[in-house]
Amino acid sequence: MWAPLSLGDNDGDNVIFLTLIDGGLGDGDGIANGVITDPGGPAIPTAQEPPSAPSLASIWPCGMGVACISFLPSEGASTYLLESALNREFNFGTNSVQVPVPSLLWGNTIPVGMPTGDMWSFYYRLSACNGAGCSQAVFVGGMVARRFPGDTTEHWAFVAGVYRFLGVAFAWAQNQVSVPGKASNMHFYEGVQGFGGPRVQSCTLVQPGESCSRSWASSDPWTSVSQDFPPTGEVGAALRPD
Repeated sequence: MWAPLSLGDNDGDNVIFLTLIDGGLGDGDGIANGVITDPGGPAIPTAQEPPSAPSLASIWPCGMGVACISFLPSEGASTYLLESALNREFNFGTNSVQVPVPSLLWGNTIPVGMPTGDMWSFYYRLSACNGAGCSQAVFVGGMVARRFPGDTTEHWAFVAGVYRFLGVAFAWAQNQVSVPGKASNMHFYEGVQGFGGPRVQSCTLVQPGESCSRSWASSDPWTSVSQDFPPTGEVGAALRPD
């Protein structure tokens, strides 16, 4: 076990003197027995550095109205700084919270509430921190809610989330209609739905409270999700996945 010892002489030359006491600090066996056991040597402490940034961050539905942010933990991190904002530039409606490592679910997951107002969107980024500071923030993804008409939940009501990894868009949608048994179709678009973005994936007859997810090779800066109840039309929203 390492222990710091006071220097008896440190006058700038290449010699230092240490005082060791039998049975005291510096005696390896800790017993006053006439023998000082001192297996050790000088050591220079290294300055602690901030941890590397977390990686493989994703956002996914993990319960009704609850999403989970999961990531590959960073070695040496004691806390994680989770930042949220109402826009992708992180300069509007910002908020931040420090999450201690012991508070993480499964050692790598942070639960967050889904947006509840029509067209509310949340974007997230994450940094790993310790006593020396925080890493560069990595973008996690975003979520958006639709409540139509007029913030009601009897008709069109869903939350969508998106993120992108290695050129693949990952998107999901949770049907939050408050009418039991009112299943809906969820559609996924490359680009902005209703403004030229093509539909690339769909989920049919998603029950209230259930979620569906899809992924595809993507290069458009926007990803959209919409909801419909045939034969009625679609209501959608767009997010930036990275």
